[in-house]
Amino acid sequence: MYFAKDKFLYAASYCGIMFCEGGHFTLVPNILRQIFGEKAATRLYGIMLSYIGVSALLQIGLQKYFLTPETCDSFFYMGGFLSGLSLALLFTLFTQTELK
Repeated sequence: MYFAKDKFLYAASYCGIMFCEGGHFTLVPNILRQIFGEKAATRLYGIMLSYIGVSALLQIGLQKYFLTPETCDSFFYMGGFLSGLSLALLFTLFTQTELK
């Protein structure tokens, strides 16, 4: 909630979000290649990339039917929780290995 009250913090957080968003398109193919092998990465990349469209449609539905001024904070906390969960899964389930 601090970011909504300060223009500089809002601009800095928005720039940080936009800076990190491009990483999805560079990380996903490499991670798929590490997990499933060279040929599986080319086949699975299109399927894995469809999560963007599915999540966008889900977000539109949630906002249309459940977002009210009373539930706005809940959406913010849910997004923060899911981001933290993703970070925890990243550190616990994946290990860095050299590609051959």
